[in-house]
Amino acid sequence: MDVKTACAATIAACAAAYLYHKVSTTTPVTSSPSLTTTEKRNLLANIPRHVQQQCHTIYHGAIIHSITFDDLQVIENGLLGVDHQGKICLLTDLDQSTSPTTPQEASTNTTNTTNTTNTTDITDNIHIVSLGSQFICPGFIDAHAHAPQHAFTGTGMDLPLLEWLQRYTFPHESKFSNLKHARKVYDRAVSNHLKNGSTTVSYFATIHPKSCMLLVDIVRERGQRALVGKVNMDRNSPDDYCETTEDSLRDTQIFVDYVLNLKDDTVIPVITPRFVPTCTPTLMKGLGKIAATHTLPIQSHMGETVEECGWVRSLHPESTTYSDVYIQHDLMPLEVSGAIDWLLFLFLVLVLVLVLSFFWTCKRLICYDLLFLLYCCCSV
Repeated sequence: MDVKTACAATIAACAAAYLYHKVSTTTPVTSSPSLTTTEKRNLLANIPRHVQQQCHTIYHGAIIHSITFDDLQVIENGLLGVDHQGKICLLTDLDQSTSPTTPQEASTNTTNTTNTTNTTDITDNIHIVSLGSQFICPGFIDAHAHAPQHAFTGTGMDLPLLEWLQRYTFPHESKFSNLKHARKVYDRAVSNHLKNGSTTVSYFATIHPKSCMLLVDIVRERGQRALVGKVNMDRNSPDDYCETTEDSLRDTQIFVDYVLNLKDDTVIPVITPRFVPTCTPTLMKGLGKIAATHTLPIQSHMGETVEECGWVRSLHPESTTYSDVYIQHDLMPLEVSGAIDWLLFLFLVLVLVLVLSFFWTCKRLICYDLLFLLYCCCSV
């Protein structure tokens, strides 16, 4: 056994031991079996009847969330209610307020009146979950995830990007034409994201439209909010993992139509050219047109290694920058590129102001020195 193999085995064993310890010591979230009807009523006493009628499950315990980017609210003894569709319909701090509010009422500071009469039938239908020592917080948003790459997570760390793609990524992703294989990996990918708290994820799938649709179905089955993209590649790719330009555009439109026809606002199709080296100008232009037609978001890669940037420069010498390639092919909307231009302009203006201020300050100091010398001479 060589040193690399021994190190890999040791790391794997440590990771397994850590995961076992984590699972075995985690306190499960459990319902409160000892909670009597009277205790339930006391807990829900200040919740208005019309709010109780909306609730299917109420979580009792610590709740942490952000009111704004700069304001973190920690509720140590709170109630969070969700309806039959899993949407939040109640949030209250039992230690601070006697008038719980729905999310909509919280935004308008509407005060509810207490109604505790005739609540026996409602109380019996509400499931109350005690969080114990755990807490609830908003789900994480993963803005960039390759769902098929869960099949080989943690491998190929010794290779630079472009070699890694050829040796590991493309061969593995080419297998996703097999829907059985795709379901196995996508089930695991979505489950792992949810277990780690990512309730919203922007996914890269593969070039295969049917397996991309399968990923959408799995995401919806698990109740995750997601953006899902069919990857596009029509050049500089392996023979068994490359599309023609026509097929790529056609399959992308089919995939987009499939997702939009679901009329599910929790899943959105996202236009996904893998990156410039694997997409011809015609393909990029066509994808930009599809995105504009349906007002869809766009995701890709840009400038991850020096070698990649050099490759793009050789493929598109007419473009001044990497991002300029996307701009010229309608894959970076004008408002985005315009914002970048404005930020650059403001940065240059700031630099100019600082430089002028520096020279003006130096000039004033020189003038003061000359006046002081003149004053000294006159005094003598």
